[in-house]
Amino acid sequence: MAHGRGTRQVRRRTILYIAVLVLGMVALPSAGQAHPRDNGVPEIPRRIIEVPSSALAPPGLADSIAALSPNIPSHARAAPPGSACNKDIDTTSTIQGMTHIAAVDTGICDNADIDTYVDALTGQETYVVIAGRGEVAWTHINVTDPAAPFIVAQYVWIRAAKSTSSPDIKTFKQGNTDYVALSTEVGGGNSTCGLFIFDVTIPANAVQLSRTFESGEWCSVHNSYIETDGNGDGTHVYITANSSEDLRVYDIANSPANPSNPVKVGTYQRQTRGFFGPGFDDDIYVHDVTVENGTVYVSYWLDGLDMLSSSLLRGGAVVNETVETSPGVPGVTNIDPVDFPSGNPFLTHHAFPNGAGTLVALQDEIEKASGSAPVQLWTTVGNPIVPGGRLVQGTDVPVLPAHNLDINGSRLYVGWYKGGLQSWAFDGTGFTRDGAAPRTASIYHQAQTETADDVYGGAWGVRTAVIGGDTYSFVSDRSFGLLIGCSACTATFGTISGTVIDTSTKLAIQDASVSTDTAQNDLTDASGSYQLTNVPIGTRTVTASAAGYVTQQKQTTVEDGKTSVVDFALDPAPTPSGFGTVKGTVRDDNTGARLGGTLVVTDTDEQGTTNNGGKYNIKDVPEGNTTVTVSLEGYVTQDKPATVTAGQTTTVDFNLVPG
Repeated sequence: MAHGRGTRQVRRRTILYIAVLVLGMVALPSAGQAHPRDNGVPEIPRRIIEVPSSALAPPGLADSIAALSPNIPSHARAAPPGSACNKDIDTTSTIQGMTHIAAVDTGICDNADIDTYVDALTGQETYVVIAGRGEVAWTHINVTDPAAPFIVAQYVWIRAAKSTSSPDIKTFKQGNTDYVALSTEVGGGNSTCGLFIFDVTIPANAVQLSRTFESGEWCSVHNSYIETDGNGDGTHVYITANSSEDLRVYDIANSPANPSNPVKVGTYQRQTRGFFGPGFDDDIYVHDVTVENGTVYVSYWLDGLDMLSSSLLRGGAVVNETVETSPGVPGVTNIDPVDFPSGNPFLTHHAFPNGAGTLVALQDEIEKASGSAPVQLWTTVGNPIVPGGRLVQGTDVPVLPAHNLDINGSRLYVGWYKGGLQSWAFDGTGFTRDGAAPRTASIYHQAQTETADDVYGGAWGVRTAVIGGDTYSFVSDRSFGLLIGCSACTATFGTISGTVIDTSTKLAIQDASVSTDTAQNDLTDASGSYQLTNVPIGTRTVTASAAGYVTQQKQTTVEDGKTSVVDFALDPAPTPSGFGTVKGTVRDDNTGARLGGTLVVTDTDEQGTTNNGGKYNIKDVPEGNTTVTVSLEGYVTQDKPATVTAGQTTTVDFNLVPG
């Protein structure tokens, strides 16, 4: 099974329409690379996704969808936009051979599913994408150096669609072009819905290609999966929603179909009894779908797992699986687990096979009790459960609800919500158990320091990727963001710290930028001090820069687990006769947040752009009176007068009003 090329799992459920639109993308001015820092969330470069009024969900659709499925148990719900959340994380590990590498705070409180990919053009850069359920559409992170990940861009919905929920995200390639497939659901008022496909060949400037949707409850897409060919190119997308016609298949590769024009070629549905109308049951619906090596694994919420050949679903016909009749549809195999040992119904939330397709892991999301087995390992031929293939709560794992799955080789990875990342080796006899019970294997979890914490917080999804010969795990934590671990890696990181002062005055320089050649960075505090953590060992180049000073570089040797001290004394930058410098900080007038990527222009045409800390510095401005203008998408443009003195620096700060 190929890892790092999105074709996988998911979570809840809801809706979806159908038609193809080519929509626009408005890119905010780039603010450069944003890097995680221990002392606060960096300014994150954001891009706005434009959605025309014709693509907005009809009023009242969310309420009508909720009324369709009143019997489905409550599970993870989207956090209200702008809500506060617990950002404490535990980065210790009891998984054998697993080492914590790095973490990225995405700056939001409701991260969702995750995928990884390697850029198709060069094969050199590795990226992680994390969906967001309302606050953002998704976050795009460069993890080429897992020890120094940084956010490339964060994509947000236009204000008219700001309540849109994006529970699932998948990546795929065709030739040298990379794509993101984003599942969206109606999140209340001001929403769009459907499956969006973007060209992300340039990750910082995604291009929206299509929106696929159908009427009614099928407007909300909860999960998707990309089927690939022998070259690893995406050929078909499988999408699910809480609907009577449970699974839809779209061609994205065979003319006239392509990512800009998905063409529907198949439907799979259960004919039983129930709410959706004669022959349908509102509780037996497809929650998720996985497609590997020509087999489709269809996770039915209350009726187990169906396995069938993908060729059955790509012929343009509707395949009706008649439940509780034998033999049913030729070529369809069903696994119908129960919640051991209670015998309660097993709510099949997600399934994932091993590479050979001989074993498949199933997962039930709803919280259970001690002794229950929410994750089970089954054989795909003959369908018996593997003898040691039950992860039992209270014995093997915490008594907490589980979530999405991934398999790499002979190891199962589970995003176990508050239980963090669980990782279990397995073979044909079941899961490997060594050590005393309970055999919890958590690495990272949202520290449950608040009694009101949601048990569905913590690890949502997990993906693995091989980088530089090592296997890394990438976990999306609902409240925090991205957590990176490595199997069998040794701790090979150190710390660099020091101070930055003015050569002439010997005074500390605050807000000087200090960075390494492996992308760690920090800003100096009021005492001129900085600290760079998780710096890879070896000879590192450290760069210090500040407005009005000459940039300086030094080299140092970083040793495992040790701190290297690198101090800087910066020389003031010379200013041409008759010219001065204009500098300042641009903030949000409401929140006080510093605004990166803001364009700053003088009336004599000198210009600059604010950095991640909202600061700008424009040199060589002619002396005399001038007007400084700042502009940023989503804010009211603002002008201020300034008087520039030759050889001196004039400070002009701005507080921009959203509008």
